[in-house]
Amino acid sequence: MPRYKTAIFLFLILSSFVFSAMSQNCNGFHAEYCKPYDDKTYNEYGKSRSALMIVNIPSYARIVFYGGKDYKLIFCTKDNKYPVHYIIKNIENNEVLYDNIIDDYIESVGFTVDKTQSFLIEMTVISDEKTDFENIEHRLCLGLQILWRKVGDLGFEKQP
Repeated sequence: MPRYKTAIFLFLILSSFVFSAMSQNCNGFHAEYCKPYDDKTYNEYGKSRSALMIVNIPSYARIVFYGGKDYKLIFCTKDNKYPVHYIIKNIENNEVLYDNIIDDYIESVGFTVDKTQSFLIEMTVISDEKTDFENIEHRLCLGLQILWRKVGDLGFEKQP
């Protein structure tokens, strides 16, 4: 009887390791994988985030961008294997401010915000693969790293 209990106990322990290895944890993914070029003039914005995505299904983020700041948005997937299609819209009037499809799915964009505004960011990881992405093991992490800096005089930052 004790052997039987030991075998069951070991099976449960090993199973939990397998299941935890199969599930993906995207916490902090953006900080590790969406690294900007070595530019010390920008700070990480607290609205940066990561999410577990199903390809070809859009997800949305509402983000407030404060006036008088330059922003960089960097999108990434692990090993940048899949392109990310993102659209930035003004929430007030639903106007499309930027759609990266015109720049062949470029991974990052920079802009200046004069007055505080709320934007809706639509993000879709694109894939032509026939994999069943509905299964949890076939989903992937998407990171959105948002960087900011205070706008200098005339829109340019003074050299340190």
